Amino acid sequence: MNVGRIATGAVLMGGLVLQAADARACGHGAMAMGAPMGGPALVVAVPTIGMTVEVLPPGHAAVTVNGVAFFRAGLAWYQPFQSQMGPMFRVVPAPHGM
Repeated sequence: MNVGRIATGAVLMGGLVLQAADARACGHGAMAMGAPMGGPALVVAVPTIGMTVEVLPPGHAAVTVNGVAFFRAGLAWYQPFQSQMGPMFRVVPAPHGM
């Protein structure tokens, strides 16, 4: 079971973006993708499908697709579920057609 807190981040060095994820993420990390060099550095953390988090990222939006509740933050889609520790959110693939 993928239960744990996740803290993601990335380091941009000479055009390389290195992954940085909290070890408590049960072995799952996040891929970090940067913008092309020459402009302002933009780092976007894309969580791995199946990863679970306790708190949704800032700026997330609630979305209902075919009667099913999701949350979306950037490129990531989350589905709420109840764990033994309380409410959690699982990273899922985008719903069909989205």
